[in-house]
Amino acid sequence: MRSVIKISMPALMALAFLISCKTVHRPAGSSGDDFLWKDIPAQEIPVMGYQSPLPSQYRSLLMNTVKMRTILRKTHTQPGNTGSGPATVIELPLPEGGYGSFTITEQNTMAPALLAKYPQLRTYGGTGITEPTASVRLDFMPGGFHAYLSTERGAVIIEPFSMGDTLHYLCFYKHLSSREKEVFEIPADSIQEEK
Repeated sequence: MRSVIKISMPALMALAFLISCKTVHRPAGSSGDDFLWKDIPAQEIPVMGYQSPLPSQYRSLLMNTVKMRTILRKTHTQPGNTGSGPATVIELPLPEGGYGSFTITEQNTMAPALLAKYPQLRTYGGTGITEPTASVRLDFMPGGFHAYLSTERGAVIIEPFSMGDTLHYLCFYKHLSSREKEVFEIPADSIQEEK
């Protein structure tokens, strides 16, 4: 005897939506969650909020947020310390393809009491390994990951694809963009006190 599962149309629609979301977040050829960055066609990325005009040339990517937070956590200073924490290596995408390796440290400029109140507000900086003259400043705050790379080929910006999206990112040369947005601009209402 064959068993039959009855499912309502709203439940079927919800299931189809969840499956499609999984497809968006795991592009064809995905081998699991072991990646930090993965190229993804911009047409597959849902626009979640405000989106500045797209640069004339860019690379669209999916970021593994769990892996990124794990990497950044390795650089955190001990509570009460100011200055730099221990160094770690991070791979950051480049607009023309490939990645640049950087040695980064946490570089706190906030007073210890303020950092204790808002521990999610951490900034990092570092220098290039693959390109020793390159430098990077980055953060991963509630509004998403932001990076500014200074390279021999020009300034590179990595920022969320659209406001509110912490999974999908654009990587582009600053000179190819008409965006007037600041790289490290974060909406004030996205910062919440830790309880």
